[in-house]
Amino acid sequence: MFNKDFKTGNLKKAFQKYGEEFIRQLIKELLSKDKKATGQLIKSLSFDIQQAVDGYFLNIRANDYLKYVDQGRKPGKMPPVDKIKQWVTTKPSIARAITKHSKAMSKHGKSIKDLNNQAAWAIAKGIKKHGIKPSYVIQNTLLRIEKMKMDLGRAVALDLNEFIYQTLKEFQRK
Repeated sequence: MFNKDFKTGNLKKAFQKYGEEFIRQLIKELLSKDKKATGQLIKSLSFDIQQAVDGYFLNIRANDYLKYVDQGRKPGKMPPVDKIKQWVTTKPSIARAITKHSKAMSKHGKSIKDLNNQAAWAIAKGIKKHGIKPSYVIQNTLLRIEKMKMDLGRAVALDLNEFIYQTLKEFQRK
């Protein structure tokens, strides 16, 4: 437990740098794995530092589907089709394919919206049948910033040294 006189300024600064670097590296990892369709997941990434009784912890915030991007999804259950419809309309390769076929399909009374719906349902059924392969973006990000853990240890040591110094200084005055 931290004494009220124990200052943790160095540790808090180190946590701030760690959080910023974690988000920066997670964005790099998502982009390198081509996991940016709408950009909403990347825009949702943030962090805050929370103080607990015995120290600090870093709280990473993101849209809830980051867990599926990271850990994948097992086959067997149908994903929410509405979310896939939104994704289909923003994914350039799918939009191009739908636009290409829309001219031919419009002769049969099908609109681009109908094609988007069909594509979303087909993707959802594929996910239900085959699942989604995990990307491990979180684990890869943690590996990328592994060396920063030493900075956290050094920050604790600096804070502890300062506390000991101040305590001894105060003790000598008495």
